[in-house]
Amino acid sequence: MSAPRRTVPGMRSRSGSLDPDTALGIKIGATISRDRYETDPAEIQRIINDIYKIAGDRLDILTEEVGRFTGFYEDQHTITLTTALRTLPLDMADAIALADHADGPLQRGRNRLERGPGGDVAGEGTR
Repeated sequence: MSAPRRTVPGMRSRSGSLDPDTALGIKIGATISRDRYETDPAEIQRIINDIYKIAGDRLDILTEEVGRFTGFYEDQHTITLTTALRTLPLDMADAIALADHADGPLQRGRNRLERGPGGDVAGEGTR
């Protein structure tokens, strides 16, 4: 007799569909990513409204996804959106730091914005 199959959080269930939390995170991330180069303040507010609506009461997932996006994608091309995302009342520091650190080897030659201790943009450069 074989042992029963168990699912790991964030993985596919026995039916082959994604765990609901994973699916929600993907939907939030895709919504942000779709318009990552947006610079119009009204459109950025629409993006923020959309991700809050999608997240509903799951602010934990919203926080992780916004933090990951910001930490991984923040550069001179996405700065308008990521700056707005950083102003949200979410505790994203850990998610931003993790994504920022995790993408290090992938960022060679990519222009990134360095932020000072207070989160202010210190200038352009590569890491």
